[in-house]
Amino acid sequence: MRKLIYIFLLFAACACSNYTVEKDNDNPLVYLPLNGFSLNEIWELDGGADNHYLNVYCSGLYNGASSDIVVGFQVDPTLITAYNDDITQQYSGQVKELPSDCYQITGNSVTITKGQSAAKIPVKFDVNKIKALNIPEGEYYVIPIRLVSTSQYNLHDDATFLNALYAVNLKEPLFYFFNNRNGLATQACKVVYGSEQSAQYMLMATGIPDGTYEAQVEYTPELLGNFVSGATVLPESAFEIVNPTVKFDSKSSMPVLEVNYKSEGLAYNKDYYLPLTITSTSAYQADPERATLVVKVQMKNEYEKSYKSAFNVYNSRLSMTKAYSATKSVTSVANDVVQIQMVKNSTIAGMSSLQYSSSSAFSNKYMRIKIIPTDDPEHYDIELIKATDLGSTYNSPATLELIPDTDSYYNSLREEFVLNYRFQDSKGYWNEVTEIATSN
Repeated sequence: MRKLIYIFLLFAACACSNYTVEKDNDNPLVYLPLNGFSLNEIWELDGGADNHYLNVYCSGLYNGASSDIVVGFQVDPTLITAYNDDITQQYSGQVKELPSDCYQITGNSVTITKGQSAAKIPVKFDVNKIKALNIPEGEYYVIPIRLVSTSQYNLHDDATFLNALYAVNLKEPLFYFFNNRNGLATQACKVVYGSEQSAQYMLMATGIPDGTYEAQVEYTPELLGNFVSGATVLPESAFEIVNPTVKFDSKSSMPVLEVNYKSEGLAYNKDYYLPLTITSTSAYQADPERATLVVKVQMKNEYEKSYKSAFNVYNSRLSMTKAYSATKSVTSVANDVVQIQMVKNSTIAGMSSLQYSSSSAFSNKYMRIKIIPTDDPEHYDIELIKATDLGSTYNSPATLELIPDTDSYYNSLREEFVLNYRFQDSKGYWNEVTEIATSN
């Protein structure tokens, strides 16, 4: 039975299995790719049955089998004894045989048909009887299967590849938010001032059989405190859930919840949180630990981006100029004001060599820039504003200013700041900075 488990999850599943593929060779060999102990998820499906398969493979068949290959197998409890007696095995002494009434395997052979190189041993599990076992933690119930014969070619000469301990791990089918798949409930979203922004959040289903299902998602501000203490909930006026009913269909695209965000009523430099919860499903249920997604929402202006900055710093005390580069994050302060870290280099044109001047004190400081649009999109005027409310470590130097008689501006077409500014060190000498910060 094919499940609604998406392709990007399959890579993780394969990495966890004991799946070995024999390289093709001139001596075809029949074996079990999933050999040894393997822990397999059996789902508590409506109807009480879950179908699985154990692959049988024949290597060295470049064009598939020339005729049918009948491969015999049997359930062999002695494999469990050998496993439990081997102290090198991970679950040595903890493995038991799954009672025969908990599963059904029809026949004792499987056929690799002409032109093919693999076949499947079908296993039908009775999930109700497995559940009734109340398997305690630290015990593993397995079906011990051994390949015993083949009508053509040879069984693998390493007996390890002929034996499988197919362990069952009973799990409940669940719906959940993809971005909360590891119990991490929060992700970020930034809303640009004066515009609407649409975001999509993927819902997932694991262990759910093919079919059509629905999940209802609701705004649940009362749950926010369970995830972020003392947080400010995003007001209802700032968002819209486009369609709270998310449809799951195994034959269609991945299910998503679409949310439109608005900037009305939001403040800069403040975090808001939007809690979204799967409150009901048409079948099965939502994962209690992953049913809520908390979106962290911040308002920004159009200038808030990551910038690649190239700058020259002239130190008048040392008569020295040095060139630097750095990636800088610009943050919004108002609709037309951004905050940016200053020169961002611990040496600042040789200042670290001076015992009486701490260059790192300038690296941590910030300044603010007001962008004033003009008729020329390549040359918006700017105004330099000192940051005075960040604390002594981060406030702008008291002497910070634009360098007189030099041009500083914002190029909106290139999304680029051209800045010429200066500030004095503790001895009154100027550090002059020429900086070009271009959006990445």
